[in-house]
Amino acid sequence: MSAEQREVFTDLQTKSSDCSSSQWFSIGIDIYHVFGAELGGKVFFLWSKPGHSFQPQGCSLTWSNICDRGPDTELVNGRWADIMQGDNKGKELDGLSLHEALEAAPQVPLPLEDDTSATLEKAAAEPTFRDLPIAWENVTTEENGKQRTGHWIVWNGNRSKREEFFMLAFPDQYNKVKKRVKFLGQAADDVLRLTGGQRTKLMYEILAWKYGLEEVDEQDSLDLIRLCQREEDNKTADDLLSRLHWPNGLSKLVTFGVGMKLDAAAQQTWCYSVDYQEDKALFTGSPMTWERWQVKLIEVLDRCRACRYSYSKMWK
Repeated sequence: MSAEQREVFTDLQTKSSDCSSSQWFSIGIDIYHVFGAELGGKVFFLWSKPGHSFQPQGCSLTWSNICDRGPDTELVNGRWADIMQGDNKGKELDGLSLHEALEAAPQVPLPLEDDTSATLEKAAAEPTFRDLPIAWENVTTEENGKQRTGHWIVWNGNRSKREEFFMLAFPDQYNKVKKRVKFLGQAADDVLRLTGGQRTKLMYEILAWKYGLEEVDEQDSLDLIRLCQREEDNKTADDLLSRLHWPNGLSKLVTFGVGMKLDAAAQQTWCYSVDYQEDKALFTGSPMTWERWQVKLIEVLDRCRACRYSYSKMWK
């Protein structure tokens, strides 16, 4: 793996695989253009694995479809394209450019370094925060016949709950603005149409617009995202990861505290789209009709049928 590919791989680790199927596929296409068919398959699998809906066979089939369509597409991610310019400029592969070689023989694997797999695993398996090792410690206890699991963060010689960790890591900034959002009148009813995650996101958005945000180091955000991405069966890590992926997510958690949420039963099921504008968030309801839903379902089924590689061939 080249230095440029390693830089792209690091950036990829900051992107959540819990996204829409179209976004997942689009990022897969970009992975194909950066890493090629064989190495790209390993990278795509490793990146997709933490996703809640991850299925190995489905991931394999999707990657096969990506390899089929890849030569007819272009690298969309502008940042990755800028990084890779230095990787391909002036290099030749048997008289052809790398792009031309992939178009001519997309199924021919790219030459790999001997330690490629070890490099990928190491990058994903050893999270640090401010250059110090950091890890989750999940402790299960039993009380009155019921099991309860506590999730702790171990860092810099301390074992802390999530909020205690933030207080330790950001002592002069954490929860600097001690304000909360209270919805009144019709808004109190309307907000219950939203999922719990969207309610929480909206409250932080309102506070950020009114009070501003503390400045934080972008590397801190990347480190915490990597920490949470490698976790399985850890609801605390899942919740934290979701919030870190918000725009200015870490700044919001540091400025207003990590524990803000609005618990209440939803009044009804409501599908919607969200348009976050400079001074407001506009939620628009969407009809739940079969005609609307079938478009995506048919697209997924057609994509699976189009795949020509078996699970055993892709991941043997």
